[in-house]
Amino acid sequence: MVAMSGGVDSAVAAALLARSGRRVVGVSLRLHDASQQGGAGRCCSPEDFRDARLVAGLLGFPYFVLDYEREFRQAVLSRFVEEYRQGRTPSPCVSCNTAVKFGALLARAREVGASKVATGHYARIRRHPDGRYSLHAAADSSKDQSYFLFGLDQKQLSRSEFPVGELTKVEVRKIARELGLAVADKPESQDICFVPDGDYRAVIHREAGDLGRAGTIAKRSGEVLGRHGGRKLRVRRQDPPPPSRSARRRARAARRPRRGRVRGCAARRHAGPGRRLLRRGCGPWRRVDRARVVARAHHPHIAGRGVSWLG
Repeated sequence: MVAMSGGVDSAVAAALLARSGRRVVGVSLRLHDASQQGGAGRCCSPEDFRDARLVAGLLGFPYFVLDYEREFRQAVLSRFVEEYRQGRTPSPCVSCNTAVKFGALLARAREVGASKVATGHYARIRRHPDGRYSLHAAADSSKDQSYFLFGLDQKQLSRSEFPVGELTKVEVRKIARELGLAVADKPESQDICFVPDGDYRAVIHREAGDLGRAGTIAKRSGEVLGRHGGRKLRVRRQDPPPPSRSARRRARAARRPRRGRVRGCAARRHAGPGRRLLRRGCGPWRRVDRARVVARAHHPHIAGRGVSWLG
């Protein structure tokens, strides 16, 4: 089963599997109502469904559109809004991949007898001699999407496949042209699928209503740096960038719900060669070695879950 977004990557993924002699069925997921977005390149738009259907017809395998709007709302959209309400930055693509594409869809694939779910993600999966699976970056580092898949567990990895993970974007488009796929030169979109215009505030307002009281952005000393339109739109930086000589003081935000105030937190200098500084919220910085960052991963099949690569 190949999850097809209507773009060139998933189209080529399906083509590679079909060309290798595998039995392929293409599916697109209707996650939300995108009929009013207009234009192609937006997840779930009618134009994308049309493009995916044309690819399936040309390559000769069946194609279906599945309604996963309820699952998407529960696992992704509601969490997206709640994270902002709590002053945290959400990652909806991670939630969607873990709970919907490789969660609910994987369960559906099992029901209909499909051995695996394949997508057009740029990532790679390796199977080790002991039977365990690990997730790795794509061959094309400029298009790597392994970060958005870090939540996949062993069962999910064992039944997932990323056919374009060994290819570059240039090679993917070249294959699409050779096969005569209409999506060969289709523009790609990196926007959040349900926030196509980039205005996430409108989504939060529509789903949650109250955005919180407007207030000030101030230093710990009390010096006012500016104003904000609602504290729910201000979030803590969960994974701070590495402090450097050129940026010794970076603003980090921490909510003060009762007063509608956002406090700016100062970043610190680099901890020294081979070391990094991490902290949670506006708490104290902790010195950690890169090796320890990897060792603190919550799951053995990934490196660095819960922390970012700092450098």
